[in-house]
Amino acid sequence: KQIEQALRDSVRESERLSTAISNASIGVAISDPHQPDNPIIYVNPAFTKLTGYSEEETIGSNCRFLQGPDTDPLAVDVIRTAIEQRKSCSVVLLNYRKDRTPFWNELAINPVFDEDGQLINFIGIQMDVTARQQAENTLLGRASELETVAQVSIATSTILDVNQLLLEVVELSKSRFNLYHAHIYVIDEQTGNLDLTAGAGEVGQTMVEQGWRIPINHEHSLVARAARQRQAVIVDDVRQEPDFLPNPLLPNTRSEMAVPMIVGDKLLGVLDVQSDRVGRFTQEDALVKTTLASQVAVALQNAIQYQETQKALLEIKQSQDLLRTVIDATPDWIFIKDRQHRYQLVNKGYSDSMGIPVDAFVNKDDLDIGFPEDIVKGNPDEGITGFWPDDDEIFATGQIKLIDVEPAEIDGEQLYLSTVKVPVRNSEGDIWGVLGYVRDITEREQLLAETRQLYEASTALNNADSYLDVIQVIRTYTIAAEADYISIGHFGQVIPIGDAVPDTVSMLARWSNVSESLVRSEYDTNEFPGLKKYIQPVPVVIDDFSQETIDANTKALYDSLNAKTLVYVPIAVAGQWNGFFAIIYQQQKSFSEADMQHILVIAGQVSVAVQNLFNLEQAQQNAREAEQRRQQLAHYSERLHHLQDITRTMGREPKPSLAIYQKTLGEMAQLIQARYAALALFNEKGEYNHFLYYGISEEEAKLVGDWPTGKGLLGVSLKEGQVLRINNIEHDERSITVPEHHPQMTSFLGVPVIFQDQNLGRIYFTNHLAGEFGPDDEALAAGFAASLAGTIQSAKLFDTIQKRAKELEIVSELGIQISTVLDPNLLLSSVVDLSLESFDLCLVQVYLFDEAHNSLELAVASGKYDQTVYEGLTIAFDEEHSPIAQAARTREAVFIDNLQQKPEVLRLSQFPYAQAEIATPLISGQNLLGILDVQTDVPNQFTDEDVQIQKILAGQVAIALDNVHLFEQLQRRALREQTIREITEKMRAATDLKQLVKATANELGERLSAGHVFIELGVQKETSVADTDITANGQHT
Repeated sequence: KQIEQALRDSVRESERLSTAISNASIGVAISDPHQPDNPIIYVNPAFTKLTGYSEEETIGSNCRFLQGPDTDPLAVDVIRTAIEQRKSCSVVLLNYRKDRTPFWNELAINPVFDEDGQLINFIGIQMDVTARQQAENTLLGRASELETVAQVSIATSTILDVNQLLLEVVELSKSRFNLYHAHIYVIDEQTGNLDLTAGAGEVGQTMVEQGWRIPINHEHSLVARAARQRQAVIVDDVRQEPDFLPNPLLPNTRSEMAVPMIVGDKLLGVLDVQSDRVGRFTQEDALVKTTLASQVAVALQNAIQYQETQKALLEIKQSQDLLRTVIDATPDWIFIKDRQHRYQLVNKGYSDSMGIPVDAFVNKDDLDIGFPEDIVKGNPDEGITGFWPDDDEIFATGQIKLIDVEPAEIDGEQLYLSTVKVPVRNSEGDIWGVLGYVRDITEREQLLAETRQLYEASTALNNADSYLDVIQVIRTYTIAAEADYISIGHFGQVIPIGDAVPDTVSMLARWSNVSESLVRSEYDTNEFPGLKKYIQPVPVVIDDFSQETIDANTKALYDSLNAKTLVYVPIAVAGQWNGFFAIIYQQQKSFSEADMQHILVIAGQVSVAVQNLFNLEQAQQNAREAEQRRQQLAHYSERLHHLQDITRTMGREPKPSLAIYQKTLGEMAQLIQARYAALALFNEKGEYNHFLYYGISEEEAKLVGDWPTGKGLLGVSLKEGQVLRINNIEHDERSITVPEHHPQMTSFLGVPVIFQDQNLGRIYFTNHLAGEFGPDDEALAAGFAASLAGTIQSAKLFDTIQKRAKELEIVSELGIQISTVLDPNLLLSSVVDLSLESFDLCLVQVYLFDEAHNSLELAVASGKYDQTVYEGLTIAFDEEHSPIAQAARTREAVFIDNLQQKPEVLRLSQFPYAQAEIATPLISGQNLLGILDVQTDVPNQFTDEDVQIQKILAGQVAIALDNVHLFEQLQRRALREQTIREITEKMRAATDLKQLVKATANELGERLSAGHVFIELGVQKETSVADTDITANGQHT
């Protein structure tokens, strides 16, 4: 009977296994390794449904017929090795159905041994995980894109310059998302245009330089449409889109997506990305691109990915194998219970988890196993459905039931399970049991809980308005919940990880268990060197501070806080760090590796939040400083206008009076708030010409005495030719004691009055009414000095112009007077006399060129001294050291402004008083007539303008002298012609040859004043004239 009962039990066990295999929704194949090529000897219906091959087509073949061109050879090697070594294996590989459509197959192969350990068969479990694989691929793709978004966000989180930030975004977007092009338009709120601000690559830079812009109301622009609609716009094929605006610089664009950049309700611009593939962008891409500006979008994308993952897990749970060899190979729990909730089958994973042998489960229910009654039967008050109500639902409906998350407590440990329950039917189709597939999702739930926590922390950090808000996040979401002190430190800059900690560290905020503060304080790390030991680019944990060997200052600092455990966490991102946060406990603590990993993740988000708050503070500080500077500029502009009014007062007259200078000096002193002021004006020799003052009376000035001598600070300002501004004269070693009765001076501002390196004077102001002269006062004083220098120079120029006008008038009058003189001696005398009188000279002389003797002969001279010395002077034409001879040789004016400084110059002893000289050649056409030489007994009196005047006068004299010579030549020619006419008439009156000869001789002798005139006649040979007696003028001829 016992044997029969055992046989019946064995038959029932086989029937149950057979029923489970036949009704399983996953494919099962059994092979015979004892036959050649290990052929398949059995497949269940799910296998034929999965592969499309019938049972007849499958039996006798090796499973290789499911492989195809894209099947991973590594996965095939794993299977081959496992079969050769008679071991279990599990792989996911790409197989092909009979119609050659690919599907992802999760294959588990297990060897089956008999009681003697001999290999009997291999059992292969096939499960279609295509949907799961696609979901995982989608999940990986989305995760990669989100990671890229995070990388872009991290990489740009510390960039302050707007153009650099936008350029980094487009460059990273193009490269990381494998795009054809990416660029960003920024809205111009004043014009309503979308201006291209950043573009990827050289093309993008070219477009930006070309000034591309799009009006926001442009009807045929995708970018403008995205801005107006405030949502992403996608075009799968731009060539089919009428609103697409082609760009010649981007000829390969085939699809485009424009995403608005929005903060709150404000539109900032549009991110436009383009691809060279049709249909490149999807709505998921739009969501991913939107997450560049919002952590919320990232969380939404994570939620979508989570749903896809759950769906894939559900498919996995509904397709598990019941075959014991297979189910024992998985750590998940697999069981079959009958209608009385008694276990009929469990796998090894379930038994190991419960600590109960597999056989001990059979015919025992959940209460027998040891599950709590409320978990087994349910507890509605606690929201627990219960194992048995779930089973009863399966029996009643015949439907598969998925219990996504189900709490359970095993050996005092709280677990979370995900369960799939499937009705098990017998051969008649009646439901006799429940197949359960249970997966321990505790780790996943913990991960999701951590993810939710990170999202909440990220949201809180995004909304943080102060560093104390950041500290609250650290307290809430990290190990700092039980801390006694928390502080945030900042370097004031972003530095590469690995660089030395700066010498100064700023504490931005502090929190303690009794107070909190935003009052900043700075620590010199050289004074507290222990801080550098703790402030590192990696977390530093000091479990027991009392055992630390550290400098006295740092130890005293922490002892004052009764610190027992310290945790220093760097605030770092993308290879750079900007500070740290410190957590201090007054009790000794220890932390796990997971705790530190978690706090590092939070620290990355804290880094962005702290830097953003720091940047915001800097921006606000810059705004305040800009406003302060604007007010200063406005005040300075007002003072500049006042300075312009002062300088206009000086410029109203071509030659301002001293009263005007005195008035402007006082106004200038009031403008820069000086108690005293003085203005010294110099003459050409650098000596005082005028000295004006402000702030003291005439009586006080008389008591002071002489004008300043230019020593002390006044001399420094004058010698260096620069503005000199001193806050306190007494502390300057260059200052000297002021004269008695002189007002005591405190602050000082000295400004030289210089025009083109010519020192015209100096101005100084003292005793600023508010204490010290500032840079603006210095600039105003320098501007006044420059204007004053221009005014003084203009006045000098005015005098010079008047003088030149008078001299030109004199030259003109001289020209008119000498143009009517025809006697050369009288002409030259008039020139020297008029020049001497008109030009305030000591000597004027004219030398005439004697070409025959190659010399210059003094023709006429006029001077202040004895006239007898001017007679009989001759200068050799080639005399090397004579200015007069040099002017003759070069035919250019020779100008010597100080003869005392030219000892080599030949000076005639007759003229010892000459101090300056101008020698000007008298030239007519190409002929040198002589030299006009003028001299003065005052050195440096002549100027370049005087030389020009002398050139003009010399030209007129040369022309007049040439005219006189021409007149004399004409007179002589006329006289000769008259004489010839008279002689000719006498000759015509003669009646014979003798009378003709006599008359001719007499006229010639008279006209030529000759004592004797001889006339020789030529006579023909046949004519005899030997006896002819001809006499003329009483002489025999």
